[in-house]
Amino acid sequence: MNKKIIIIGMDNTGKTTLAETLSKELNLKLIKSTGPKVTKVAMISNMLENLESSEDLIFERYNLFEEIIYGNILRGESKFSLEDYIYKQTILHKPLIIYCRPTKEKIFKFGSREQMEGVIEEKEKLLEAWDKLYLKLQEDIEVYRYDFDIQTFDFMVKYVANKL
Repeated sequence: MNKKIIIIGMDNTGKTTLAETLSKELNLKLIKSTGPKVTKVAMISNMLENLESSEDLIFERYNLFEEIIYGNILRGESKFSLEDYIYKQTILHKPLIIYCRPTKEKIFKFGSREQMEGVIEEKEKLLEAWDKLYLKLQEDIEVYRYDFDIQTFDFMVKYVANKL
């Protein structure tokens, strides 16, 4: 079983930049989320196919966690929960999960960056939900908290390389 790295966190926390850097520096295939518009079955199929891949992969966002947070808060319902089969399968594969979490002040500086509808209006609830998910995940799997103001990309490349 090869290593999977899952990068999670609220919008504007450095996920994409970190994922692209790690992908390039460590020659990892980068998997992007399918987004919320595909069916639950398609999401599960995509996640399982990638989890079971023989390649080392890095996920920039992960449908399961994205859906649990954004689905519940922005749409009032999620396609998934931490009780679902796909959560158990994800944990079984023992991915390294990196929770991108700079300071609240940094996260909420959205500037002119386009955000998914509702993110700015619900930013406090979203951040609180991500923090709660981070704590819950730590009960089941290794989760590394990343803050782009503290850890350099060089540090993160070395950290992840040691985990592969």
